[in-house]
Amino acid sequence: MTVYTLMAACFGKAAGVTEGCSYLSPYSVFLVVFPLFCIVTGHTVWRFLGKKEISGKELSYVAVTGSYFAVSYGCGMSGGLVEGQASIGVAFAAALLLDGFRFRFSEGLRVFVLLACLVVTVQSAGKKMTHPYYWWGMEEPDVWQCRAQSEELALLKGIRMPEETLRVYETVSHVVEEYTDSEDSIYCFPQIPVFYSICGRSDPGVRAKVQWFDVSSGSSLAEDREALWNNPPKVVILYETGEDAYLGHERLFRGGGISPTREMRDFLMDYVWTQGYTFYGRLTSAGGNGILLYYKTDGDDTRRTVWEGKGTKDSPYRISSAEDLLCLKLRVQEGNDFAGAHFRQTQDLDLGCLGDWSPIGEVGSGFYFRGIYDGCGHTVGGMRCTGDGNNGLFGQLGGVVCNLGIVDSRVQGSCTGVVTSHGLDGNAVIVNCFTDADVEGLRAGGIADNFGGKIWNCVSVSRVCGIESAGAVSYDNGSIFRVFALQSAVSAGIVDRFGNKEVTYCTEVWLESANILSELNGTVGNIRQCAEHYMETGERYDSDTGLEYEPWMQEVDLQPWEFREGQYYPVLRNGM
Repeated sequence: MTVYTLMAACFGKAAGVTEGCSYLSPYSVFLVVFPLFCIVTGHTVWRFLGKKEISGKELSYVAVTGSYFAVSYGCGMSGGLVEGQASIGVAFAAALLLDGFRFRFSEGLRVFVLLACLVVTVQSAGKKMTHPYYWWGMEEPDVWQCRAQSEELALLKGIRMPEETLRVYETVSHVVEEYTDSEDSIYCFPQIPVFYSICGRSDPGVRAKVQWFDVSSGSSLAEDREALWNNPPKVVILYETGEDAYLGHERLFRGGGISPTREMRDFLMDYVWTQGYTFYGRLTSAGGNGILLYYKTDGDDTRRTVWEGKGTKDSPYRISSAEDLLCLKLRVQEGNDFAGAHFRQTQDLDLGCLGDWSPIGEVGSGFYFRGIYDGCGHTVGGMRCTGDGNNGLFGQLGGVVCNLGIVDSRVQGSCTGVVTSHGLDGNAVIVNCFTDADVEGLRAGGIADNFGGKIWNCVSVSRVCGIESAGAVSYDNGSIFRVFALQSAVSAGIVDRFGNKEVTYCTEVWLESANILSELNGTVGNIRQCAEHYMETGERYDSDTGLEYEPWMQEVDLQPWEFREGQYYPVLRNGM
């Protein structure tokens, strides 16, 4: 019976160890078997209280499933909450099959189940042995590709790893050694406490040594923030946990609300900026895992300011000057992507005082803006972005830009776009914006060049000249919906090479007619109605507007369009 119990537990554990193995441990198994387990356990307890004899078989069923659930929860935490629940049912079913049925061919069935347990156990153990590190997208190459060994880090001697990963460990160690003494503290976030041991440094007295979603409570992280203020670390090491991990945990365990782990990450990004830490750079391992490294030198009392607001939709960061926008660019360059954060421009900005402008999140830099920037109907003017690269207000946009006008500006370079040169992915959005600028490049876009996201409800009267192509969107990529451009302002070296064909090219007469105003404001209303329809019904498709709901619709408050005296094209009404 002991062997049967052990193999049943192994079968359950193997099914729950590796993410993505839902075919081995579907949650539906848990929903079916767990009530049965509760009945068996309750019946056993009832018999015990009644001082009746309990068979070893009854106890084994309770022990197998109960002990496995405890092990899976204790070892897996978030994994135990999901896969552990599923695999407890698998373990129970395995025990039942191994010992619960007695019929003519039951011996053959038991042999089959044992072999299946063995195969799954070996398969899972082999995966763990060849891929020893995998956690929420943090994956290193398998052991067969690991050749490097550290000659200087005592804790890592004899451990093989890829050269890129070893370089990360050694670089962090060198920076810590250069800028700290043995009594100084460092701080690691969120799940990389190994650097405390590798570097031989303590933390600043924080309570949560591993700041993960289901490990650290909001109260413990509040205490940790206080500890950081009272005992500033000399080095801060931040692992770039993917946004999917934050969103996944928040959706499952916070009802979509902000998690304490995200709050702590946002606090740290503000902390290293306001306290004047120097950004060493991003270190990338062989698995593409990124670490942001900041340090503080002795005697450096630099302090920087942050914007008003908290970065939420109800209390957005306020961009009130050209210097505020410059601050956003610099902070993105230092590793803060502001994913999910809200910004609101409070007045028209003139960037002429800043001299030459380099884009927010330059193409290929790896540092991109993923927040929501709401121009609130105001304009950015005086921008001179004329370097050799891919230029625009943004270089490679990963978030949302809405309600913004860009006027009296010049953008010149290779692949250019007034709002942005490139889009990071399909989640990037430009909506309810207009441009009136001079643009030149190999490919020249009055709004964007190579944009794989969505550009909706925008107007471009920019004077655009491209060698290869020119237009409002100068490369045929992404989703275009109700984008209008002045055709006479577009000139390409290749005749009729307008880039994205979904843009509507118009005359001045049409741009100053009531028709375009009706179309633009109609789209504003439809987007708002689609978002309201989804919130009320949960249905993504709104048959009245013909639009499919997307999350950004709920994050923006679009301004209406209007005509102003002296302008032949529609502009946005100021929101504040």
